[in-house]
Amino acid sequence: MSEDHNQHQKNDFNPDWDAMAVLVEENQRLAKHLSELKDWEAVAADQAMTIAMLKSEQAEFQELVAKVQELEKQACEIIRRGADLCGND
Repeated sequence: MSEDHNQHQKNDFNPDWDAMAVLVEENQRLAKHLSELKDWEAVAADQAMTIAMLKSEQAEFQELVAKVQELEKQACEIIRRGADLCGND
């Protein structure tokens, strides 16, 4: 047998460097994509918190509008009563 053949038999580890490079590149691409997804997840969480806060503020605003409308009714009733009193003098 030739010396090259004997050397190859002694060292069966013969990696396919091109395939390994492709796998490394794919792993790097996936890691970058995962990092981007985590960034988007954080953005989505922030937006969800903002939406919850805005809904709460909207509910408070609607309560204030209802209170103002009630006060307007009361003011109109007071004015009407005052006009009635002034008309009866």
